Amino acid sequence: QYNGTIYDVATYNTQDPDIHDNIGSDPLFVDAVNGDFHLSLNSPAIDAGTMSLSTLDYDGNIIPNGLSPDLGVYEYYSTLGIASNQKDEITIYPNPTMGKIFFSNSFNNETYKIYSLMGSVVKKGIVKENSVDLSKLKTGIYLIRITEIKTGSNKTGKIVKK
Repeated sequence: QYNGTIYDVATYNTQDPDIHDNIGSDPLFVDAVNGDFHLSLNSPAIDAGTMSLSTLDYDGNIIPNGLSPDLGVYEYYSTLGIASNQKDEITIYPNPTMGKIFFSNSFNNETYKIYSLMGSVVKKGIVKENSVDLSKLKTGIYLIRITEIKTGSNKTGKIVKK
């Protein structure tokens, strides 16, 4: 509604120079019925914002994660299918980092893969002395998956490389 008149979204976007880029389609939340308002992969709200009033989303993720901020309180972050729930996540420190990272869990001789947010593997190897050296990675946000030898289970975490 604008000045007492109800418009469709396309017309509403033309009523004032400060009104634009509103989306009238389904935002494709993960599970709005059960209160999960995170954006799903094909959401039209991803990168649809023009300016963010915050540097972190409601989960504490960095805004923007892409070309522009997302619409809503959650910035879209793909887990690339490597994290299934919080028990599979690890704490990494220091994070952000300029060099070595260390883990809250005890990992030694476990295999790891580091993924870009586009899903490509940018580094892989063996965890030595509960740490991984990232000094040669470019600045950016990455995901790490550590596979435990004994159980074969995967643990994941987000890394911010300065």
